[in-house]
Amino acid sequence: MVPAKFTKAQKLQRYVRITRIGGITFFTLGVLLNVLRRTPLFDGPQAQIIMEYFHHFYEGLFRALLYAVGTYCTLAYAKLKGRPASKFRKYSLISLTVTTFLFIGLLPLLSGVWEYYLMFMPFPITTPSFQLRFLGHHYDHTFMEVYGPAGLRTALSLYFGYHMVAYIGTLLWGRRVHCSMLCVFNGNTAETLGLGLPVIPHDKKRPQSKRIHPIAHGVLRGIQVLYIVVSGSVVVLWLLHGLFDFTPLPVDTLITIERMMYRVFGLLLLSLFTLFLSGRALCIYCPAGTLYGWVGRLAGQEITTNLTECISCGLCNQACKMSLDIMSAAQQKIPLRATNCVGCGLCVDACPTSNLAYNTTFTHWLKRRKS
Repeated sequence: MVPAKFTKAQKLQRYVRITRIGGITFFTLGVLLNVLRRTPLFDGPQAQIIMEYFHHFYEGLFRALLYAVGTYCTLAYAKLKGRPASKFRKYSLISLTVTTFLFIGLLPLLSGVWEYYLMFMPFPITTPSFQLRFLGHHYDHTFMEVYGPAGLRTALSLYFGYHMVAYIGTLLWGRRVHCSMLCVFNGNTAETLGLGLPVIPHDKKRPQSKRIHPIAHGVLRGIQVLYIVVSGSVVVLWLLHGLFDFTPLPVDTLITIERMMYRVFGLLLLSLFTLFLSGRALCIYCPAGTLYGWVGRLAGQEITTNLTECISCGLCNQACKMSLDIMSAAQQKIPLRATNCVGCGLCVDACPTSNLAYNTTFTHWLKRRKS
């Protein structure tokens, strides 16, 4: 007996289900690993070695493979839906997948230095630039003692090289460069697995809508202010310590504050918010993303909204994972300029009249040259 073929709706739901399971697995496993590493079960040296190898695999190759599967499902879903992803969107997804594989998969595997993946965590979520420079280690990962000056120099070179590319790119192409093309942490998770996130749709009538409730959005913006103030204070204290040998707080306290911020905002709340609120929840309150957003404003980043006609269908608003009101700008035929726009291109792809485009001052100049 020949099995019945899957219907189009079943195939679409399968892609959603795969990315949803991937997101649940990734976040629950991450929280579980971080809890287990600090239990008496893994106090012994052999148990610690097993846990460290498993954690390295989870942070590196497992994550890279998971994102690759998510990218495939996302692109296949769009094609089957009848609105294939634009080149703009494809470049972003492919870039995120490749950079993740290179930075946190291949590089640690080839070098044998698993801690290098920490160098691609955006400033100021963590501050390896200060910790490595002044102390020779980042959190509990000691570069100077284990890898010597060469390992320390390599780590700092990777860190500054990555951020230089990200900030120069942002000055030209806006926040899109980091948050939707380079970010190997939440940006990648949100885009490659975002098809199935949040795990419980907000709108039963429009289950693929990514728009969150205004109150929830306000809470995230409040966390954004708190996170920026605390992380900015930590940066100032690090500078006072390193440049002037003035320490209002002990160095251990600074590291503890930073570690707690990462565990609360970048791990626990990230997991909960991403699974149940929005795939881009961290991007709304991420202090690094906020910095890139400010640079993007200097770059003239905008969503152009007057290429054709707005029919007020609301699909752009439903597609936006940052809950920006793109439709109102389109109705007024004015560009949307928002610090929180990550330049993912979802709204551009969702518009049935091709009324929208992502632009910066640099891309406008390039288009004028070509014409």
